[in-house]
Formats: sequence, structure tokens, C-alpha cells
Amino acid sequence: MKKLLPLVVVFAAGILVAEVAAQGIRQVLGVVPSHTFTERFDMSVGMSGGGRPLRATTITQARERLNQPEHYGTLVDVTGNADVAVLWFRDKDGRVRNAIVDKPGDRLIVVHPTPIDHYEFEEHR
Repeated sequence: MKKLLPLVVVFAAGILVAEVAAQGIRQVLGVVPSHTFTERFDMSVGMSGGGRPLRATTITQARERLNQPEHYGTLVDVTGNADVAVLWFRDKDGRVRNAIVDKPGDRLIVVHPTPIDHYEFEEHR
């Protein structure tokens, strides 16, 4: 039975990836897509001929919220490129975790630390 377990896990992961693709959801690992929201803010976007900031303009943009399990800790680094980003987190015990975001160059995101209700950890050797 132990030999079948990895096959079942791979099969289940394949179903999840197929479902994500079928729904048009971008693939992420380690963080969970939540929703898209619109943010608006006023900001000067240039300088006058005299070197003073121009009057503020309202900026409107859509951003996708990715929920990060709070126990991951603090975001300490981002590596990758426009095709894939790896977010690196350090928890309070010094453990480092990664999360993978597909196609970050195609959209704006916000990573939001989110409380969890239950956490289990099982080590495999």
C-alpha cells in the first residue's frame, strides 16, 4: 500500500491542476487565490517645468489577492521573473518556506497574511 500512496498523491495533484486550468485560475502553490479588487488612490505623476509636482491624479487598478497562511511568517524575498515568481517567507522559528506564483508579470497582486483554523505537519522520510 505504501507504494500506491505517491501515485494517489500525484493523481490527486493532477486533478487539482486540471480543475484550476479548467476554471481559468492561475496556478499558485503555497498561497491561495482569494478575489480581485479595485484600488484607487491619488498621486502626482510628474513634475512641472519649474520642478514642482503636478496636481495629483486618481489612479485606479485591479489587483488579485493571494492569501498567505499566517504561520508562513514574514515575506523576506522574491525571486523569479515575469513568468514565475517565488515568494520566500521566514516564520517565527526561522524556517523558510516558498510559494510559487505563475505569471506574476501579467497582473498586479497583493499577498495577504491570513489566519488559519487548523495546522498539521507530517514529516515523510
